[in-house]
Order: sequence, then C-alpha cells, then structure tokens
Amino acid sequence: MGTASANQPINVTIEDSVSGPDSMGVKVYRKFVERERAIELVCKAPVPNAQMTWFRIKDDKGEENMADVCIGADVELLAKEIKKPPPHCTVKVGAASTEASTLTLRINRARKGNEILKTISDFRKYVCRAVKEGNQDGQAYVEIYERVSADRKFDKGERSVSVIEGNELRIYCDVHGVDKNEFDNGNTKLTWTKDGQQLQLEEIKNIKRIGEYNEDAGRGRPFRVGFLYDMAEPEHRGQYVCQVVRSHAPDQETHKNGTATQVSFEYYVRVKDKLGALWPFLGICGEVVILCTIILIYEKRRNKQELDESDTDGSPDQ
Repeated sequence: MGTASANQPINVTIEDSVSGPDSMGVKVYRKFVERERAIELVCKAPVPNAQMTWFRIKDDKGEENMADVCIGADVELLAKEIKKPPPHCTVKVGAASTEASTLTLRINRARKGNEILKTISDFRKYVCRAVKEGNQDGQAYVEIYERVSADRKFDKGERSVSVIEGNELRIYCDVHGVDKNEFDNGNTKLTWTKDGQQLQLEEIKNIKRIGEYNEDAGRGRPFRVGFLYDMAEPEHRGQYVCQVVRSHAPDQETHKNGTATQVSFEYYVRVKDKLGALWPFLGICGEVVILCTIILIYEKRRNKQELDESDTDGSPDQ
C-alpha cells in the first residue's frame, strides 16, 4: 500500500473484510459474524498521523461517533446482573507509524438489539473517515451481516435432550441471521434428519409443527423452527440434525454450493422408560432382602450350634 500523494484522496481500507461492489462511487466492504461473537474492524489509511474516526449509520440515516457509543458498560449484560461487565465496544488508535495510520473498532459481543433496553443492532453499516492536512478526506464503508447459524440451548451444556416416555417432546432449533419472512416466502428452508434419514414431517402422525418467534419477539431473539410429539415414545430416540438452506443470501465465505448458504446443528434425544426411576429402587430393595435373609440364616444356624454345644456340655459323664 503506497503513501497517498499530496492533495489526493486518502485510500481508506478495512482489513480482513470482503470487498463489495461500488455504490455511487463508494466501495462497501462486508464482514460476517455470528451473534454474540466479537467483531474487530481495522481501518487503515496510507498516511501518517491522520485524524481517523469510526461512525455507525443509524436506521434514520443519521450517524453516531463510535467513541461516544462505546462509553460505559454493556447495558444488556448489566440487565443480566453480570458483575463488572466489559464495555460493549472499544475504539483504539494504532501504534504510530511513518507510513500509515490505523484505528480499530472492536465490538465485544455482536448483539441484535433490545427494544426495552433501547439498544440497537450491531448488524448495520459503519463508516471510517480519515482526515489529513494536505490531502483530500478519505472514507470506507463496511456493512456487518449476521452469519446464518442454528443452535439450541441445553441445561447441562451437552448436546442432548432427555424426556420421560409419555411426556411431551419438543424437537427444534433456533435459527439466527434469518427473518421470518424468508421462511414464509420460501427463500429459506429447514429440513430434519434422524439417524441419517431425512424426515418427511408431512407423513408423520401425531406431531405439531413449530414455527414461531420466542416470547421476546422483536427483541433480537431467533426464529424457532421444529416440531413436537404430544407423547414421547422409545422410537423417537436418536440423533437429530436440523439443516438450514438459504437460497438468496449476501455473497459471503460460508457459501458451499455456489447459490445457497447451508448450516446445520445436531443433538441427541433420549427417551427414558417411565418406570426407569423405579428399577434402581427395586434393585436396592432386592439387595436389602437378600442381605437380611443371609443374616437371618446365619443367626439361626449360630443359635442352633450354640444349643447343641450347651446340651453336650451339660450331659452326665458316662
């Protein structure tokens, strides 16, 4: 990267980002990240000691200086009663150099936004501007996309669900980075497999389809897709995989078949015998009965032996 000549526009670039098409003469970079992951945007200008600033573009087309946005702790983590949470983001000036200037914006936890807490989504467009006396100003735009992903939270951290036979069984995954409309118009589809065999949900009896936002709809929560059985049976035990196929996604590095983005998530379902908790108890009772029987037999024989010895000792001499 060469140094900008005097009175020339500063060629600002964003490192580790995908270069997108020009829009009205302005190059737009793209970066893809999963929700809750960190984002690091490194803005570079090929001139020393340039004055650089990061802004985020709001939905109403206004701009906010990220140096002001990043002041204070992450309010969403504060709401979760996490002690001493880190700031939501930081802006850091790079080390002094005679060839270039850098300014790094780091978002510690990419969030979708929360209406109640008045936080906005980090998945939006940002602009880095560089100003240097003797040069024309330069800027670069970058848009952060939420990478499509699927998951499900588990109580014990293991990828498994346990249910007692006869109880309701919910099989689902939460899809991030996809709007409900994309499912409705067919641009995004989800398929299920069990033990390597694709499930034809239309042919399965006694199931109900799940396709709904969580209770916190509109507050940055994912779209939940799956199905449920009113009564779990042993045959429902197995390895389940949900696969999301998005046919009209932005150009990104996660494309696997050239036209669609595919992600999957798998976990194991265990169906426990409704009398399963009774067997260990019965086993313990059986052990106690056996032990008591052994003790009773031993004591009975010992008493008999003592009586025999007593009779022998008390008999008259011959």
